Amino acid sequence: MEEKRGRARYVRGLFDSIASRYDLANAVITLGRIKKWRQCLVGEINLPDAPLVLDLATGTGDLALAIARRSPRARVVGVDLSLEMMGHGREKVRRAGLDGRISFVLADVTALPFRDDVADCVVDAFLLRHIPSLPDAFAEFKRVLEFGGEIASLELTQPTNPVFRPVFWFLFRNLIPLLGGLVSGDYQAFRYLPRSLQPYPGHAEMSAIMRGAGYENVRCRLMWGGAVAVHAGTKPD
Repeated sequence: MEEKRGRARYVRGLFDSIASRYDLANAVITLGRIKKWRQCLVGEINLPDAPLVLDLATGTGDLALAIARRSPRARVVGVDLSLEMMGHGREKVRRAGLDGRISFVLADVTALPFRDDVADCVVDAFLLRHIPSLPDAFAEFKRVLEFGGEIASLELTQPTNPVFRPVFWFLFRNLIPLLGGLVSGDYQAFRYLPRSLQPYPGHAEMSAIMRGAGYENVRCRLMWGGAVAVHAGTKPD
């Protein structure tokens, strides 16, 4: 438990420190592809007419905004540990005129402050690498989902393309931390990225973890040479 709390404090401090430059750094280190990846996630889920969507590790709110724009009657609750990140998210939501439809909650996503079976959909982007126990986390996400509700997760993964794999790891260990550090002013934060992916399961193992947590219709869409994945599934009726 203490190790989990220590990791949460570390991750919160890391993202607090880069919040003001996070969006720019993300655009640079993904070569501008991050918006397309989010749209792929949004396209993987079927939303009812007026859904309640939980956006876990919402950060500066870009995925929450994409959901709200796709579904004009959606209500989105962004959950995050970082007040600094959510502060920038609130400002973006205010400028977009979506204050009444997107709100933010400070919480640990592994112990969500919501009742059972409340959300039509749970989404997250670049969250899973930071979670100590993926089976426990997926069980918690399923708890708050309505029966028949959907989950979709966007995350880096172990590259599947054998030609691209060494290129990716060279970039991820060397160039991406350098670019991220230059843009954000915090080199330490971006040196953490390669370490966070090293023990992370591949896409097939991730699908197996989701099935083990009780999800149905588990599917995976790979992008960028297999280095980025959208995993989606459904809570059984």
